[in-house]
Formats: sequence, structure tokens, C-alpha cells
Amino acid sequence: MNRFSVIESVRHLTAEYRSFIKSSYRLADPKLREQFEQHVERAEVLIKGPYVTLARDFAPGRRPG
Repeated sequence: MNRFSVIESVRHLTAEYRSFIKSSYRLADPKLREQFEQHVERAEVLIKGPYVTLARDFAPGRRPG
């Protein structure tokens, strides 16, 4: 049985997010593209928070009780 690893999960999510960022921006200039990809790979922090959202956390309705 595989055990859940928080560290491995974070590494996996970070790698997936880096891949997403690199695929989201289409840079035609090869030198710019290379610089961009290198920066994304080296960046220690990809996002900063907190972020405010207007999305509701739960569907409106009756309160549990």
C-alpha cells in the first residue's frame, strides 16, 4: 500500500503548476521563451497570496443543525 506523502504531493503540484504556466504563454521569440522557462523553473515562489474571491464556499441553503 502506498502511503500519502505531503512533501511528494507538494512537489507534484508544483511541477504540474510550472508546466501549466509554461504552456499558458506562447512566446514566439526563442530566446525569450528560453529565458521565461528558465525563470519559471528557478522561481522559488510562483504565487503569493492571500487572494480574495467572490466565489461562495458552499451552496446556499439550510444550515446544518
